Amino acid sequence: MTVQTFDNFWVIENVLTDSQIDTLIDWHSNQEYELATDGSKDIHIFNVWDTSLNKIQTIDSIERKTEIIGLPRNLYSFLDTALTNIFTAVHGSALTLEYPTYFNKYVTGDFHEMHWDNGRPNPSWPIRLYNCSIQLSDTSDYTGGDLQIHKYIDDTCSSQDYMTAPRDKGCAIVYNPMAVHQVTKITSGTRYALIESAG
Repeated sequence: MTVQTFDNFWVIENVLTDSQIDTLIDWHSNQEYELATDGSKDIHIFNVWDTSLNKIQTIDSIERKTEIIGLPRNLYSFLDTALTNIFTAVHGSALTLEYPTYFNKYVTGDFHEMHWDNGRPNPSWPIRLYNCSIQLSDTSDYTGGDLQIHKYIDDTCSSQDYMTAPRDKGCAIVYNPMAVHQVTKITSGTRYALIESAG
């Protein structure tokens, strides 16, 4: 794997094949939604969800609007291998994957506002050294929906200090979870992406 280094993230291209991506999207399309008692989609009005629930959960909060589901551990060996190789290529040695790997679907109007992970400024368990986002959509499939990562690990969150990560299908973006990051609002189309953490 060839690792490209930017100010505050790393990029590895073509970590999944088109066929593997199709397999993941087909899996997602066959999953059930978490439903409310009236049979409609259950809407989470806060940015929290049940990481152990094997159903698509809908988040519609001030901070985030998306659909999310965790892929069961060891569901696809090609994905486990790709993630292990990605983190090893960046870190230089093997790391422990957090699991589950989250499958996010963003449609028009969806977003994830500026935030940081890992309990910043007081790190909590699990300790995350890296996040990895894998792009599953063609860049032409949607507008907006950019993953933007702050250039510095500090509390200065000026807009000019964000870098926009590549959008290429099959591309992995690895970054420090303590860096402020966001997914800008989708203005048209659908964006699929995976998220995994390691430490």
